[in-house]
Amino acid sequence: MKRSYLNRIHFWYEIFKSPLVDAIKDNRDYYVGLWIKPWYKLNKKNPPMLIFQEMLDAFSRMVDEWDKAFKDAGDPYDLQLWIYDEHMMDSQLVCAGVEKDGDKRTNYFHDCPEQYKFQSEKYKKSAFFDPDDFEWTTYEVRDYLYEKTDELSPKYIKKLLSMDWREAIHAKDTEKEERSFWRIYDFVWVGRKKSKN
Repeated sequence: MKRSYLNRIHFWYEIFKSPLVDAIKDNRDYYVGLWIKPWYKLNKKNPPMLIFQEMLDAFSRMVDEWDKAFKDAGDPYDLQLWIYDEHMMDSQLVCAGVEKDGDKRTNYFHDCPEQYKFQSEKYKKSAFFDPDDFEWTTYEVRDYLYEKTDELSPKYIKKLLSMDWREAIHAKDTEKEERSFWRIYDFVWVGRKKSKN
């Protein structure tokens, strides 16, 4: 592994390990991703697993730093590590402001009908990252079609449906009825660090 990649990960960690604790007031959120070239460009691709494992180590250390900082600040929060399955470079650390201690923010993604076991054989335990330190929940990450769906021809809609797009109708049989099309972009594991108590 190139030393320059390790240096970038270390540099990123040093910059972002101290969060802006006021950023979560009024139920807002604060997040960072480790978007490093050459993998995070217009056409994103995954880094080699050895490098992503180093990224997970940095994320895991940052979870501890952020947890302490937000706890000291006193505002209720929900600290989440997002690990994308196919699009690993989209992985992020997110701290969400919540109403009261113990609340969880679950409005980022769509519920997954089936909970998949975290892939501990793929994302292994390493120096700082241990998958067993987290409680994992699987969610669907969806792409949406933002064209004016009411102007789509029946032929085009049939084509979309044949390409794994799914149709959703919102506010059905009302004046505000809307159609949209979506498909699964990826699955994401949302991890919350288990309490050591």
